[in-house]
Amino acid sequence: GFLILMLWALSVPGGLGSMVAYAVPGIRVLGRAGLPIAFLGLVATAFTLMPGLGGRGALQVAMSAVLVTIGLADQRCKPTAANPPERSRDWEALREFGTEIGHHAGAEARHFQLPHLGYPEAVPPGTMGPYDHFAAPLHVPRGRFSFGGITNRPAEAWCRWVASLPPRKMVSLLASEGWRGLWIDLRGFQNASEVRASFEQLLGPPLESRGAGRLWFAIKAPDGETVPVSPPLVRLVEGYPLEGPGPANRMAARCGHRIRLLVDNAGPPRRVTVKIAAEEGYGHPGGVRVTGIAEASLAFGGHRLSAELPADVPTGTSLLELE
Repeated sequence: GFLILMLWALSVPGGLGSMVAYAVPGIRVLGRAGLPIAFLGLVATAFTLMPGLGGRGALQVAMSAVLVTIGLADQRCKPTAANPPERSRDWEALREFGTEIGHHAGAEARHFQLPHLGYPEAVPPGTMGPYDHFAAPLHVPRGRFSFGGITNRPAEAWCRWVASLPPRKMVSLLASEGWRGLWIDLRGFQNASEVRASFEQLLGPPLESRGAGRLWFAIKAPDGETVPVSPPLVRLVEGYPLEGPGPANRMAARCGHRIRLLVDNAGPPRRVTVKIAAEEGYGHPGGVRVTGIAEASLAFGGHRLSAELPADVPTGTSLLELE
């Protein structure tokens, strides 16, 4: 019972797991402690009940049968995602959808996917699963798709930035880069009807999967729209992220000693402003030294600091370090 309570306190969001994460940030996915909690609960139930049923073999068999029946019923009462008939119908609908896309786009065409999801283990929006975008390459095997790029790598950061653009600018950029299709999973949007309408206005009627909530648009450049230029994009190479991937030119992280960021600039050299907000950890020195594309020594005031520093970012990849 004590072990169950400790595992429960460790795995509940905001519980002891949050404290442990500060000391041992490499330990993650504490929610999976639910499996040993369930097993230990069954063991505790058996040890509690069985001694009182000594010599009552028929009652022991009956109680065991009840537990097995409950377990089998629980296995049958699953969500749609784990329902074999539903999955079979979804698979067939996606197969037809993928065949249509292949006919329209041709082999080796590139397709951008919305909403953007990092890989692996991203938290999916709406009712999507974390790997639902893999349906695209499964059913359009000769196409090339944006999902699957490792989070915090250059290609994934670029896709994250593109997905944050307004529809008209996004389509203009994708058309200029040679992308042929736009795969949209409406289950990942709260405003699905608005998303659909905005892209239909730009690109015309889409192909639509039968009952599976996916759309595909053929990309064409909108008239009179300038192609947006990517800002410098930031990647974390040393330190621990404080939150899931957000805007590709922003990073929230913590460290014991140093944070190192790589700044990818695909465009010409440019001058930008680096905005820094920091909070002092317990027992640490009273300042932050910034080196790399920006240089400064900053002091904490009331355990916090904020600063805006000019930085000259060259073309290619450069370093920003906070120590």
